Amino acid sequence: MKRLEATLERRTLRAPAKGVITSVDLHAGEYADPANPIATLTEIDPLRVDVYLPAEAYPKIAVGAHAKITPKEPANDPRDAEVITKDPQIDASSGLFLVQHRLPIPDGAIPAVRCAVRFQE
Repeated sequence: MKRLEATLERRTLRAPAKGVITSVDLHAGEYADPANPIATLTEIDPLRVDVYLPAEAYPKIAVGAHAKITPKEPANDPRDAEVITKDPQIDASSGLFLVQHRLPIPDGAIPAVRCAVRFQE
């Protein structure tokens, strides 16, 4: 019995993070190659919030800065987020640059939706 349990444990896949499977690339009975994905797991805590800002805001934003993220419906309570990346280049055609935030949602109350951002001074 212990040998069978050990074999089953060796063949059990565990997700590296809490999330939702958004696509399945392999199904039961198919050969799993370490170089190819089996499934895509979308992490739901924390959410990554992408914000595009105008070039004028570039000098005012720094990695580690904090912002208030207010999701649109259904949950519109402002939550604290942290800037995790700032694009090193400004897009010439649009005049915008990308800032990514980490938004913790331990209660899982916020789906991935549009939101408003207010940077803290």
